[in-house]
Amino acid sequence: MGDAMKKNLNYILLGLAGLLLIATIVISLTLGKKKPEATSQASTERRSIMPTITTEVVVEITDEEVEQALEPVSELITMNYRYKDVGSYTSYKTWFDDEKIPFTTDYQLFTYTGTVKLGYDFSKVTYSVDNENKKITVTLPEVEAIANEIDHDSFEVQDEKSSVFNRQSFDDFASVEKELIEKKNAEVLADDEAVEEASQNAELIMKDFLQQNEKFDEYDIVFLKAKDSKGE
Repeated sequence: MGDAMKKNLNYILLGLAGLLLIATIVISLTLGKKKPEATSQASTERRSIMPTITTEVVVEITDEEVEQALEPVSELITMNYRYKDVGSYTSYKTWFDDEKIPFTTDYQLFTYTGTVKLGYDFSKVTYSVDNENKKITVTLPEVEAIANEIDHDSFEVQDEKSSVFNRQSFDDFASVEKELIEKKNAEVLADDEAVEEASQNAELIMKDFLQQNEKFDEYDIVFLKAKDSKGE
């Protein structure tokens, strides 16, 4: 083999070696770029199979929150009982030992109108919340006569007997107003129909106030009367 042929063969071998080296470098670079992608994908797959943990928010209501929600109705009048009544006024003079002096008696029979306002003393209302069963129990005391307003302009004298020795004016009837009020309050509170209507009105109003608060939406609202709860 001549020197020229050996030289050409060396060139060919060097060229093949160079091509092999270049191919090796290219393959190495290509594989090196794909490895992070594979690692990232594997990491993503591991994350995707992790269980999802959800936290349920438990909403609980306290007795104090119910009381605060009903604070706007704490001075609520649940019924106005309007009436017209008959009263009498008797006045006479007495001796020092409170013995009535003859011919000194004044007597007047009169009519008048007024309004008894029925409601509750909300300081006596109690609240109980059962968060487990979603139930709010409101225990009401007995209905009370919150006010009794007599219309003084409505007084009309129907009968009058006056003594010349003790003549009284109609203005003096203000002294018996307290007695008239107490008597009428007792009569109205003895009227079961009026008391029941006042109680039902209170329940409707209080329930409406509570349901305006979204926090109470899932709760049943139950009303008890104090006298009934004592018997349970």
